[in-house]
Amino acid sequence: MDLDHYVFGTRPRVDVVHRVMVWQRARIRAGTAKVKDRSEVSGGGRKPWRQKGTGAARQGSRRAPHWRGGGRVHGPRGPVSYDYTLPKQVRSLGLRAALSIKYAQGDLHVVDSLELGTPKTTELLSILDKHKWQSVLFVDGGDVDVNMCKASSNVPKVDVLPSRGLNVYSILLRDSLVLSVGAVRMLEERFKEIKDEYM
Repeated sequence: MDLDHYVFGTRPRVDVVHRVMVWQRARIRAGTAKVKDRSEVSGGGRKPWRQKGTGAARQGSRRAPHWRGGGRVHGPRGPVSYDYTLPKQVRSLGLRAALSIKYAQGDLHVVDSLELGTPKTTELLSILDKHKWQSVLFVDGGDVDVNMCKASSNVPKVDVLPSRGLNVYSILLRDSLVLSVGAVRMLEERFKEIKDEYM
């Protein structure tokens, strides 16, 4: 089948692909890292020893940062969000570049349908063995076939996504990309709308 050159023939902008992937990873960061400072750790309410006369250095609390078990200084103070905004055109270019890279490398395959007759993992494994796909992302047009989801759920390095959920990180994570005809049509229509919006 003929593929739209605008979607699958974009110049491989690795810099843009990298920008989009970093943005994606930043969005899903939990940002929950947190340490306790000297006001939050337990204990330390009493002065360890009197100010003068002991010969030891003066101390005000056993929970000062230089004490064992003391509070941490300048540590992470989460929760914090690492999300930021990336322009729509950059996101679009990144996804088109990732698709074009897979196509140029010969790792993009188009099939008529991604429907399986039964939700059996063995049926899916036979297909993977036939095509020598060890690490693969399957992308369907609309809703993903239920049997396909069940069959692939316990197969390592096999992902299944609808076309609307396709993203740069998922494409780069797997060696092969398998699109259904419906997914190709939906992607081409999606990028046509974005092209018409900005061109």
